[in-house]
Amino acid sequence: MYKEKIPKTTIYRLAIYLRTLEKISREHRTFISSQEMGTLCGIDSAQVRKDLSYFGQFGEVGRGYSVKNLMDNLKKILKLYRRRWKVALAGVGHLGTALLSYRGFREAGFEISCAFDPDPKKIGKAIQNAKIYPPHRIEEIVSKEKIKIGIIAVPGDFAQDVAERMVSAGVRALLNFAPVRLNLPSGITVKNVDLSTELISLPFYLK
Repeated sequence: MYKEKIPKTTIYRLAIYLRTLEKISREHRTFISSQEMGTLCGIDSAQVRKDLSYFGQFGEVGRGYSVKNLMDNLKKILKLYRRRWKVALAGVGHLGTALLSYRGFREAGFEISCAFDPDPKKIGKAIQNAKIYPPHRIEEIVSKEKIKIGIIAVPGDFAQDVAERMVSAGVRALLNFAPVRLNLPSGITVKNVDLSTELISLPFYLK
């Protein structure tokens, strides 16, 4: 455990730093400064240094951060180092199908290993190796595969029930695309992604 409580926004930014480091590592870069990291991520360099300082001292005087060393440490902090996380998906509509086909999840260490949908025409089929099951089998399949992460891409009216089923089967972290706030026990982490709200807010910034 860390001595200080880590802000959720810091954990979010660590993921941004990791993606940036992965990109520049493909350019065969070996070191990067906090100033350049901040510029590439759109984050103040002082904030970069503060975020990383929660977990130790990673920089070298006069050289900055070793790209490989910092990548490895961030993967360990985010529990991605040499590990693949199985993910359960609820909802195989347009959004769910797109998520199943998104290669970035696998590249980042995540595999959607099973999906759930009530449509009889979809049940039994597989998309990118993820077999589709009826919703009443959520507890059975999620528990059997020991899945800890779930994605909810169902209509709002069904999101709470689906979330409760996943949690009862052992899921402890959820990415929620449904336009509702979930009421779940303490200790369950939920990230809400409301695409329509994000879009509605954009015109405000247009001149």
